[in-house]
Amino acid sequence: MNAFYIYQADGLIANEQELEEYRAKYKSDPRGMSDLHAGDVKLVDTNNDGTIDPDDRQIFASNIPKFTYGWNISGEYKGFDLSLLFQGSSGANRMMYGEWIEGPSYEAFTGVHFRDRWTEENQNGNAEMPRLEAANNRNASTYNSFFLKKTNYLRLKNAQLGYTFSKGITDKLRITKLRLYVSWLEPAYIQ
Repeated sequence: MNAFYIYQADGLIANEQELEEYRAKYKSDPRGMSDLHAGDVKLVDTNNDGTIDPDDRQIFASNIPKFTYGWNISGEYKGFDLSLLFQGSSGANRMMYGEWIEGPSYEAFTGVHFRDRWTEENQNGNAEMPRLEAANNRNASTYNSFFLKKTNYLRLKNAQLGYTFSKGITDKLRITKLRLYVSWLEPAYIQ
């Protein structure tokens, strides 16, 4: 089946008021109710029993693409030629791990997705990332759909532009054929 069996997320706990509402609504949470903070991921009680436990996990789409595809397009005009190779996939998901959710490693780098994380100044329940945590990171270790991202993409894998010199020029140079070209590997990527 190759699918994700995880908790369903419903954004982030935006502020202290939402945190108190969350604690009042549910008897338990796998991360521990007393350890929850504003900026943590909200989990969904899918079976509506008032507690968030393993029975609330859901099956989410596979990490195997439903479609993979490629196109090779080429054309010529007055000695010029252009060839484009596109490649992509659609219908897969990926659970984000590592730096993507743990934050900067010894302050060596920080991903751009951390610019829209929950902070005291940015109490956005729809922020791209929850609050930063210490190493135990309960938000990420309790696998949930917040960290499940679509991996659909289309990329221009190769582009080649060339020019073939006319027979008059190649005859003067005493060669059969002369073609100059420029090739770019992976010049464009759309996700």
